[in-house]
Amino acid sequence: LYYFWSLRFDLHLHSQALKRFVSLSHLHPKGKFTEGQRIRIGNEEGTIVRIDSISVTLQQEKQQLVFPSKRLVEEEVIILSDAPNEDN
Repeated sequence: LYYFWSLRFDLHLHSQALKRFVSLSHLHPKGKFTEGQRIRIGNEEGTIVRIDSISVTLQQEKQQLVFPSKRLVEEEVIILSDAPNEDN
């Protein structure tokens, strides 16, 4: 009986981790956010200069801010302006 409950608990933990991974990878921010957009996340504001699977780099007035890309999924993000159109 102990083995059954232990196995069940172990499977539950793995399923929770898998759900979190799938939800974060499905909502990967790269498609919604693009380089050149000006955003505000928390108290920080800047222009996205780089975005990849683990981090986002914002160019601020005097510095660059690098933060985990999962913040784009987990926190409220305000898009202040779209990326400039390269066709023009």
